[in-house]
Amino acid sequence: MVSTAIVALNCELGSTKEIVKEIKKVSGVDEVKEVIGLYDIIMKISADSVDELKETITKQIKMSDKIFSTRTLIMTNTKENVIPGRYTNRIN
Repeated sequence: MVSTAIVALNCELGSTKEIVKEIKKVSGVDEVKEVIGLYDIIMKISADSVDELKETITKQIKMSDKIFSTRTLIMTNTKENVIPGRYTNRIN
């Protein structure tokens, strides 16, 4: 089963575009966006297991000295989380 997480990052002032560019190169990153508010960047990442997900986040995402902190939310993968009719490409 594929494991997915949302990761929010706080970065050094002025480094957001550079970090987004680097994160896009990381295998498993599905989406990455600059945001305004409590965090500077938010991303969605997937892997074959939770352990692989943790490994990627720890060893490839958090390694930049320009990233001050992260908040990781690992999603549960259950059919109950899908709202019927809301998603056209959902997996049954």
